[in-house]
Amino acid sequence: MELYKDLYPQVMDLLNVAHNKAPECKKAGVQYVAQGMFDHLHEKKLGDVMKSHISDEHYRLVEPYSNKIDDAFRRAAKAYQN
Repeated sequence: MELYKDLYPQVMDLLNVAHNKAPECKKAGVQYVAQGMFDHLHEKKLGDVMKSHISDEHYRLVEPYSNKIDDAFRRAAKAYQN
């Protein structure tokens, strides 16, 4: 669980950078690359994947982080849509 909590801020930073760079990528005409990556990566919600690999008790501990990552991922992906 500690590893997940340690990675959480880094993942959120990465998703925020991706979101903030969307206008530049659109201006350069390369947003389709990022959009393709987002579409491929987010076939399942992080929480759904985690539920199948950890105990219910551990999932309850990381669920708030997982939900925030999923929300940030969707927000970043949406920024690259036309």
